[in-house]
Amino acid sequence: MDEMKKGKGSAFHAVAVFLSALCLLALSLTFSAFAGEGSDCRREVAAEEILTKIKMNDPANYENVSIVGSFDLTDMFIDSDIKIRNSCVDELNFTSSSFSKPVEFANCTIRGQADLSRAKFLDAASFEDSMFERNASFSEAEFGDAIFKNARFPGTCDFDYAKFGGYACFSGANLTNSSFLEAEFKGPAEFSSSRFNGMADFLKTHFFDLTNFKGASFGGEANFASAKFDDVAAFTSARFQDDANFKLARFARATHFGATNFTKDAIFQLSAFDNLAYFIGAIFGGDLDLMGSRIFNKDR
Repeated sequence: MDEMKKGKGSAFHAVAVFLSALCLLALSLTFSAFAGEGSDCRREVAAEEILTKIKMNDPANYENVSIVGSFDLTDMFIDSDIKIRNSCVDELNFTSSSFSKPVEFANCTIRGQADLSRAKFLDAASFEDSMFERNASFSEAEFGDAIFKNARFPGTCDFDYAKFGGYACFSGANLTNSSFLEAEFKGPAEFSSSRFNGMADFLKTHFFDLTNFKGASFGGEANFASAKFDDVAAFTSARFQDDANFKLARFARATHFGATNFTKDAIFQLSAFDNLAYFIGAIFGGDLDLMGSRIFNKDR
């Protein structure tokens, strides 16, 4: 009997130890979760500290920090590497600045306004996986390679009259009320699987190289009126949930709208297809307007 009591006591003791360990683990995980909330940016760094480095042409490499104050490089020529990763930035003001070396803001959150209008990026510029919480302006900016892959713009984003000299990547980007009025894409333009949640304005935009909107989603009106596509343009499996306006657009090479879903009107008035146009499997929920358009004739 005593041995049985001892055995039961040992078993109860083992269970108690096990349960205690579980409780400690749960408390530890809970504490870690609370400690981690909002702590993507652990250490605060004054924007002035970074500006001082940049003015001395020293590299500005920061990770997991919160940049406090206005990151203001207005009208400056910058000859230092800028690499900011996994960080938060109060606001960006790069108006009319020139950057001779790569600029990277990877997986960053820009909390305030971001004004990069008329900025010149002579080397690569990357904002991959970054979030612009308020309005962002890149109007009249000039880029070499520009990477906005998986970037998020919950406010308006303005790329009016911007010039992309190299590869421009917006694949997987999430844009709200975006404007690319008369922008120029000299290199390949990659918008595959991007999401346009509001108005997407590409009025008079000029695409000189390959253009890929495969799998893109347009939640508001998509305006490609008077746009020029000098190379192959692919809208395969794209989804237009509002009117798609391609009035006066010109497609110089093969154009792909295969399996594209036009939920409302598809407007191609006075557009010109100078090469093959593929609409195999396309779905038209509204009117298809081809009035006055010119379709390539292979026998001509």
